[in-house]
Amino acid sequence: MGLPWVLTGLFLVFFFFELTIVTSMGLSTELMPELRASTMSAFFALAGLGRVAGAFLGGMVWSRAGLWPVCLLSGTCTLAALMFLVIGFHPHSVEKPASDNY
Repeated sequence: MGLPWVLTGLFLVFFFFELTIVTSMGLSTELMPELRASTMSAFFALAGLGRVAGAFLGGMVWSRAGLWPVCLLSGTCTLAALMFLVIGFHPHSVEKPASDNY
């Protein structure tokens, strides 16, 4: 009786994960359209490194400490990502360089 619920939950996790990856393509390329290739390559390289680091560290923490430390580490990383997102969208004053008028 629990298998359909588990499969539904697993489907939703994969669905929303793929939705996030696909929509992040548009977000990352529209941040700096003139540097689209560089922005996409840096964004997805860092996303790949994050996935590898998460899988590596998550397995180590799980085998040594159990489920709760994995949950705490995951929650901490998610809150840090949210904090960086909020800071990144916060408007800051940028000094414009002096232009040479010829």
